[in-house]
Amino acid sequence: MFIRPCYRGKNGKRHAYWALMESYRTERGPRQRVVAYLGQLDEPRRLGVKEAAEGRQGSRQKRLFDDVAPQWVEVDVKRVRVENRRDFGGPWLGLELAEGNPLARRGYSRDHRPDCKQVCIGLVVTKCGMPLGHEVFAGNRPDVTTLQEIVETMERRYGRADRIWVGDRGMVSADNIAFLKQGGRR
Repeated sequence: MFIRPCYRGKNGKRHAYWALMESYRTERGPRQRVVAYLGQLDEPRRLGVKEAAEGRQGSRQKRLFDDVAPQWVEVDVKRVRVENRRDFGGPWLGLELAEGNPLARRGYSRDHRPDCKQVCIGLVVTKCGMPLGHEVFAGNRPDVTTLQEIVETMERRYGRADRIWVGDRGMVSADNIAFLKQGGRR
């Protein structure tokens, strides 16, 4: 892992912030992904990240920093109070769910976020929109491979009925259409 400066333009000004990056290998070659955005870091804060990185042998991060002494501040915790506390919200909850879920994997992201783990949820509803059932699949599983499994699961749970199966273009393939026609499904 390493830290990298990132730059953004806002209101005609150039702003710098830091990101914690990770390198990994794929079949297409080495790639990098953002592990965490660290925000704007002044010299003392970057020095703190450097000191954390020094705990590892052979760390290359030491070259990113000049010799600067850290700044420390004493805080009287008896006089500190918390105001306007914020919940972490969706990103924190998503991270907690992704870390604890064995099906959470990196895969194709419609939100253009390949750095995030995700799960694939197959939802079956009635014609009036009432949820009938769902299945959770691995996040790196293509949608087209889930149709046969979810149809068989729903038929096993609720029996075969005169259902009309509807899917978006990510679910339609020649194999899936043949599977639906073979079983007399619509």
